Amino acid sequence: ALVRIVHRPMISGAPQVKARLTTSAGAWSGPLTAISLRWERCTRLGKGCTTVGKGPTYRLKAADRRRGIRAVARATGEDGIAVDAPSRLLLVRG
Repeated sequence: ALVRIVHRPMISGAPQVKARLTTSAGAWSGPLTAISLRWERCTRLGKGCTTVGKGPTYRLKAADRRRGIRAVARATGEDGIAVDAPSRLLLVRG
C-alpha cells in the first residue's frame, strides 16, 4: 500500500515578521514509518523555495517579508518511499 495525503498541512498564525507560525502534519493514509515537517521560503508565486526551518513551529524573520512561506510534511512509507505535501503558500506582509 502506498502512502497518500488525505489533508495537506495547514498553517496558523499571523503573516507578519516576528509572528510564530504553527503547522500540523496533515492527514495521511497508508502504512507510515515517519513524518517530518519543514518550512520553506519561496517567491510570492511559490517558486525557488528553500528550507528555512524544521519542526512544527517557525518564527517569521525580516528576510521573509514580502515572500511566501509554506510548511511541507514528508511522510515515509514502509516501502521507504517519501511523499511530500506542501501547505498553501502564506504571503508575509511587508
